Amino acid sequence: MSIRRLGKRIETGVHRISRIMMYAVAVVLFLVMLLQTVDVIGRYFFDKPLKAAMDYIEVAMSLLIFWALAYCASENAHVRVDVITSHLSRRALNIIDRFTFGAGAFILALITWRLAVRAWSILQNLPGPVTLTMFIPYWPFIILAAIGCFFFFLEYLIRVFRPDSGKPEGINPQTLKS
Repeated sequence: MSIRRLGKRIETGVHRISRIMMYAVAVVLFLVMLLQTVDVIGRYFFDKPLKAAMDYIEVAMSLLIFWALAYCASENAHVRVDVITSHLSRRALNIIDRFTFGAGAFILALITWRLAVRAWSILQNLPGPVTLTMFIPYWPFIILAAIGCFFFFLEYLIRVFRPDSGKPEGINPQTLKS
């Protein structure tokens, strides 16, 4: 198997896992929305808020943020301001993309490493930090955040080697029709 084919298989696998993570994020986001709705209705109409609502929402955010960003990177759906770069050649854009994705991958590698170190240190001294109301341990969510950040790193690393590997950017003319 050639290196190019191996790289393409790895890229496809990383994109597939990022998509699966996004489905999990969609379910968690729906549950957070439902929990928040029940909490607000209980608080303002029955004067009975859910005691643990904020704890559950707090720990769900680690999953929502880190796992959703990996999918966003796989779809090339991040916000880009191209006031200056719109006037550059494709070659210059690829060089700039390789640099920015490389810097981003480096920062994400550091964040992933620190999340993993934090999770490991908590696992050495269980139960570790917990939420205030329900005493939910943070360590599983730190591990999940590290996994999401790792796949976010992999998506950026793919772009270092293939800056144009994402879906085409730009405005879809179909969305502009009213």
